[in-house]
Amino acid sequence: MDVSTIISESKAHKGLLREELLLLRHTFELHLGWPRELLDEATAKAPKILQAQNLPSSWIKDLLIVSLDIEGHPDQLTKESAGRYQVRLSILDTRHLQSDTADTRHESLLQTYHLCVGPEKYFKKKSWKFCFGKSRHVTLEELRDEIQKLSRKRDIILVLHGGSSDLSFLRAAQIHIRPLYIIDTQKAAQHPLQLDYRCKIERMLELLKPIRPGNASQCW
Repeated sequence: MDVSTIISESKAHKGLLREELLLLRHTFELHLGWPRELLDEATAKAPKILQAQNLPSSWIKDLLIVSLDIEGHPDQLTKESAGRYQVRLSILDTRHLQSDTADTRHESLLQTYHLCVGPEKYFKKKSWKFCFGKSRHVTLEELRDEIQKLSRKRDIILVLHGGSSDLSFLRAAQIHIRPLYIIDTQKAAQHPLQLDYRCKIERMLELLKPIRPGNASQCW
């Protein structure tokens, strides 16, 4: 296979409209030129998301959007006394988007948490780097209870970047989250950013350029 063939094949995947992005559009009722019937058909592979309740007088789904990033290896959980891991968690409640008192531009719409397990020295080293919300030094049991409490009694979409190791960690830690669907931002970003590959989050931020006047509250 020559170079030109390889290039043409890779470009065929440029801007691929993946299921993850269609599910996000369905959640927030973003047709963007698509007839509603086609959007429903495209999301039929994830029937649970179609069963989610709508907000009152709205097509937007009544959900918690939970973004999760875990630093630590599942194998560490077998040695809890020596384990060092942290969980960065962000939650968007779609109910807040409909509230009469809500300012949809306000940073308080997004709840952020940083939960850290390990020695005090490890916690202090990691917590000062966390720019959103408040860091908490917790035990594994407290970590498990806190995450499950935040997501209790609500339908959830779980958002990960890549995330296979994050899911392995949740299973090993016996943290029971039962999302309607899992969205991988590596896949969801391909269409809006017109990519023919699954980019790392650093590259995604370079393309989105969030650090500019008016966006500072979303980055620091």
